[in-house]
Amino acid sequence: MTHTVLVIGRARTGSTVLRQCLGSSASSFDLGEVFHADTHLETNFWRFWHKLSNSNIQFAHPHYLPDVWEKFITYFRRKTGAETLIVDTKVEYLPALRVPQAGRYWPIFPANSAGVGSKIIRVYRKNVLAQIVSFCLARRIGEWEAWNLNAPYELQKRNLKRFHFRENALRKMLKRKILKENRLAAQGLPTGKFPKGSRLRLDPDQLVLEIDRVSSEDNAVDTEMGSMIAYKVYYEDIFDNEGMVSSVLLEGLSKAIFDTAKI
Repeated sequence: MTHTVLVIGRARTGSTVLRQCLGSSASSFDLGEVFHADTHLETNFWRFWHKLSNSNIQFAHPHYLPDVWEKFITYFRRKTGAETLIVDTKVEYLPALRVPQAGRYWPIFPANSAGVGSKIIRVYRKNVLAQIVSFCLARRIGEWEAWNLNAPYELQKRNLKRFHFRENALRKMLKRKILKENRLAAQGLPTGKFPKGSRLRLDPDQLVLEIDRVSSEDNAVDTEMGSMIAYKVYYEDIFDNEGMVSSVLLEGLSKAIFDTAKI
């Protein structure tokens, strides 16, 4: 049985969708994007690290980052009562977790997490250009799938019953989203979809450089992680021809992770 699943991918590669699907299993709990800069969420790793450092100053040193991670996983497994915790982190956040220790640069993702099995699922997008354009579009209009406050609330009712803070966290997110939309509206900027006739303007030369940068960084991450990556999943394989999440892919991952083909 796998007890910690780390979904690692860039923004707009489908990592959030994959994490939410795996987190909907009856034996798992979706901790979300734990390394996000938003420390208001109780499942945020940096929030946990801050509290732990206040109680014991030695944990403030980066040398103890792996120990903090173990305590983080152990704490939330005990609090949720879930057999498996699903964690999502973006490649962009990984540099903050680089702690050279015993020749390893990713000690926060050990082969065994909190004394039990863990697996890393690496998510990519074959069409890097589409990924970059999607990222620019999402950043411009301020809409990210990770912050969709409609579907997740319904999908995670089971988790809400076991983890009461999730409801409060969603309410806070909704409040911040409303404030943001009001601010954008006051500035005459789009709060959701593009106005009719609006276009996203991108510099072709800059796009070429960005594609090279993304590809180079992904290769470097894969080289450093090496055999720690248990599965590689592509955005194009996550969705079927009708745009729905592929049941074949989910059943395969489910069987490998949860020892069952049901999600």
